[in-house]
Amino acid sequence: MPRVKLKTLILLSLCFSVTSMIFVLVSFDKIDDTLNARGIGNIKFRRQLKKAGFSLESMLQFLPYDSNISDEENIFAGKLQGNNDDLLLKAVNNVETCAVVGNSGVLTNSNCGLEIDAHDVVLRTNMAPIEDYEIDVGKRTDLVSMNSAIAKFYYRCLRSNGTKCYQLCKNYLQNINRSTVWFSKLHGVPSYIYYNVVAALRKLKSDVAVTFPDRQLKAPLQKFWKLDSIPSSGVFLYTLAFTFCRKVSLYGFYPFNQTRSGQPLRFHYYENASFVNTHSMPIEFDMIFQLYKTGGLRIVTESCVS
Repeated sequence: MPRVKLKTLILLSLCFSVTSMIFVLVSFDKIDDTLNARGIGNIKFRRQLKKAGFSLESMLQFLPYDSNISDEENIFAGKLQGNNDDLLLKAVNNVETCAVVGNSGVLTNSNCGLEIDAHDVVLRTNMAPIEDYEIDVGKRTDLVSMNSAIAKFYYRCLRSNGTKCYQLCKNYLQNINRSTVWFSKLHGVPSYIYYNVVAALRKLKSDVAVTFPDRQLKAPLQKFWKLDSIPSSGVFLYTLAFTFCRKVSLYGFYPFNQTRSGQPLRFHYYENASFVNTHSMPIEFDMIFQLYKTGGLRIVTESCVS
């Protein structure tokens, strides 16, 4: 093998280093452009949301407590407007920290309850049970979403006084008393179901505030997040959180049937249901993971106690 002079080696090393540095810088520029297109960090992302028409005021219309609900009134078509001046709306505006809690089985044995409850505002998805799971999911609820499927469930249960189903819903509502229920998905369910859920809440003398968006959010969210399928309830909820939270942490958002170490996971932390991936959740997870890499949010998928 021919000998290479030291001077030649140094020149080759320098050329390689400069070339590598240029490649790295160009790569970072491309990555930066890509991330800028998605919205780097929470501040820029919130600006993008506002530009696209998503704000706390539009996504949370508060229904006045003294509203008279009847089958003739369509509260979701402008005949009975919500109250944007609700005290709760002002209280949660521009909050420092928010925990958005999903229902993935990754929360099982996570011991994240205390960490979740330590946030300024805790948002939960689809009326998921809390009792008996507090050590993993916490016990505070400031806002919980109710999608169309859960609205139908509550509609059926709250019509049947004395049944196990009725008592289950009643107990849950008592546990989240003085919090907010958000009818997040207005599509796919007749309006009278929401009327009757609200009427049942009033009959139970529940102190939960009732809120709803000022329009159907399915298409706008699908367009904003560039999704090919209907957005999951999680997309609805953490989009809402971004409109008023400076720092957002996601718990229970993990659309895989096993941990990184290969341990099997249940679909939901509260039941042994078979794992079913709906709403293109792996794509949604990759989407929020891109925001995580820019510092726009935290995604907690490991135990909160080392």
